[in-house]
Amino acid sequence: MKAFIHHAELSASKAVADIEAHFALIGYARYLKVLELVAAEAGGDDTRRKVTLSWDAWAASLAGEQEVLAEFFAFCHDHGALSVEDDGERVTVECDGLDLCRGMRAVPEPAGDQTLFTHHDQWVAWFIDDLSYSPKLANQPDNLRMFRRWCASNVTVGEMTAAVQRTIEAGTGLGTPALHGHLQALRAQRIKEANEW
Repeated sequence: MKAFIHHAELSASKAVADIEAHFALIGYARYLKVLELVAAEAGGDDTRRKVTLSWDAWAASLAGEQEVLAEFFAFCHDHGALSVEDDGERVTVECDGLDLCRGMRAVPEPAGDQTLFTHHDQWVAWFIDDLSYSPKLANQPDNLRMFRRWCASNVTVGEMTAAVQRTIEAGTGLGTPALHGHLQALRAQRIKEANEW
């Protein structure tokens, strides 16, 4: 299943807040629907972050008339939320510059199961690149403390990837406290299995 990560602070971002202020919640809903459509079209290598549909298909997907949707797309384009091209019959929407569309996978690709980060900035970069955290969220003091702790306790990228998978399955969100809890459970399980040999 293809997926994208929805940031908890998405509606607070300038472009999305502008969309919601101008179009109310229907604008926010349409914006998220566009992101879903882009995620569904993403290639296996995640380089394709755009979708092209006819006006009729957009109308059916976003529950709106062409004139209303044309205004919505123009607003999103002008405010930097989406890149939009309209040839009169088909509209192409691209999300290339959005952090939200950087990782279209439910589980991030590991940088290597045994990769060991030695500085918290490496975890910051991994969370931005692989989990689509915004730089502001990745650099919050509580997250930086957790990243330093993971460096000190030799957490590998493989372990974190497994914790991400468990967190997604549990539906507890991708915050560092939830990830740390699953990471501890995984390590406890490994120790238990080692003791049973």
